[in-house]
Amino acid sequence: MKKKSKILIATSAMALLAAGGIAIGTTTALFTRQTTSNVHINSGSLDVGFYLKQMIVDVLDPATGAIIEDKEIDLAHTEPYSQHWRPAKNAIDLGPQGYQGNFTFDNFMPSMKGKLVFVVENNSAIAIDIIMNGTKAGTWGEFNPQKTPGTAMEEADLAVLLTTTPWSTLTTVNKGASVEGTLEFTFDKDAGNEYQGCAFTIDSIITATQVSAHNS
Repeated sequence: MKKKSKILIATSAMALLAAGGIAIGTTTALFTRQTTSNVHINSGSLDVGFYLKQMIVDVLDPATGAIIEDKEIDLAHTEPYSQHWRPAKNAIDLGPQGYQGNFTFDNFMPSMKGKLVFVVENNSAIAIDIIMNGTKAGTWGEFNPQKTPGTAMEEADLAVLLTTTPWSTLTTVNKGASVEGTLEFTFDKDAGNEYQGCAFTIDSIITATQVSAHNS
């Protein structure tokens, strides 16, 4: 019988807020034209909240070794996430002043899965477009005789980590509105022992930009 592989999965998310690519004067909320010897463009900043609402993951029962599916992590009382818990939002703050670290899942076995539920809140005076770009990376552990421990995995090796990223295409969020998106991942049930002791990382970057004039 195939031995289950122990791996560590870490995911990280960061908010990248930008207000670029717009012609002069298309949005008065962001730009001011001053009549002097030169034309000045004063760019304002977008006010966008980025939060983690839920973290749900399969875990191992330490007593039986059985997989307990879909366990919700108590983010409000679990370190280090709890330091950035915002009761008013019922979520972790992932903004510039919020949590900046990884969300780590230990002893992740083949066929186990997890998901992170994000919320983007538009507090700006204009509509915004958001998109999430994700990347996967991995390092080899000591149990694959064909690989050097600590070296980076190739794309084909990373295929065992199946991911679904929210907002992979532009999504418009009107002013005062919010949207939810779920980042899901699954470790392939057919993965072999060569992944034992390996580490996988999913990095996700949220980009928010103002909706251009022709789309408003």
